[in-house]
Amino acid sequence: MCLLNDDIAGVRFDSLCSQIGLVQQQVLLTNNRAMDNILFGRYHADDAVVIRGAWAYHFLSFIEAPPNGFDTLIGDQGVELSGRQKQRLWLACSRIKDPAVLILDETIVILITHRHTSLELADIVASVGKMAA
Repeated sequence: MCLLNDDIAGVRFDSLCSQIGLVQQQVLLTNNRAMDNILFGRYHADDAVVIRGAWAYHFLSFIEAPPNGFDTLIGDQGVELSGRQKQRLWLACSRIKDPAVLILDETIVILITHRHTSLELADIVASVGKMAA
């Protein structure tokens, strides 16, 4: 990885790409096993690395549930998965790559509301007492 004041003229494109991970809202998934999609071109990774990647992004609990585990076929473009599961699968894939920079095509949203129905949109809810005026 180069520092800001380094000359990057000699950096090879494939070397640069190997340092960047990208997770888009619409991820590319193939009609293969979940394991094949997590590995996606990095077939050198061992099972422990794949499991750590799946665990780190909460995909492991899903993939252990079906009867075929990592051998579960996910269908064309992951039709057997929810949108969240697709993104978590792709995050697990990026974890195997272990990039220096990870670009997420999804912003983190902090929702502050008094309406309980709006809280249903949140993954994590933190309750804070009334603030002093």
